[in-house]
Amino acid sequence: MKIPVLVEVLLVTTAGLVMYSTAQWLYGALAGALGTGTIVILATVSMRLRGKSWVDLGAAAPKSWIGIGLHTMIGVVVLGGYNAIVAPAVFHVFGRPDLSELGRIAGNPLAYFVLVVFVWTVAAFGEEMAYRGYFLNRLAELWPGRPRLFFGLVASSLLFGMVHLWQGLSGAILNAGVGFILGALYLYTGRDLWPVILTHGIADSLGLLARYVH
Repeated sequence: MKIPVLVEVLLVTTAGLVMYSTAQWLYGALAGALGTGTIVILATVSMRLRGKSWVDLGAAAPKSWIGIGLHTMIGVVVLGGYNAIVAPAVFHVFGRPDLSELGRIAGNPLAYFVLVVFVWTVAAFGEEMAYRGYFLNRLAELWPGRPRLFFGLVASSLLFGMVHLWQGLSGAILNAGVGFILGALYLYTGRDLWPVILTHGIADSLGLLARYVH
């Protein structure tokens, strides 16, 4: 039986949020991993049932590391500019995001190392596969005609912001913008996941490094 796209997206999102909430109740540190992992697993099942794979969504073997590197540099620079220009304005209006769940990593090399591993596995790989690879493309199918990819970009970015509400309203707003930038980069590269995975990982790692040294 073929499941309507909207119903499928709602089911996958709900399952991810349920796992996230359950993990928060049991052991908060596992919340992001279980929530994102659940979405990636269900997305994989969905693609298998439709005769597709992650390769179709941009996870193919890299053809040119030089091109990927250049696109990654563009992504990191744009995100850096976004955080330098937009973030202060958002902080001024809505306050700073609540990042207490990241724990105290300042001067703590073990905590820093654990979070860097988390960033590259759950955030960089997991979230990019889920939100840029799966949600952007699946949500685009809900809109007819040429604007469908833009609709998928906007809708998946808003969803990406919503799942970061644990950081507060300012965190959700900023992450929606981050999702839009990463989604735009994904589409600009012809739907290649590697540049957005690397951009996400590098940007988050630099953020953690700043917290570690301070």
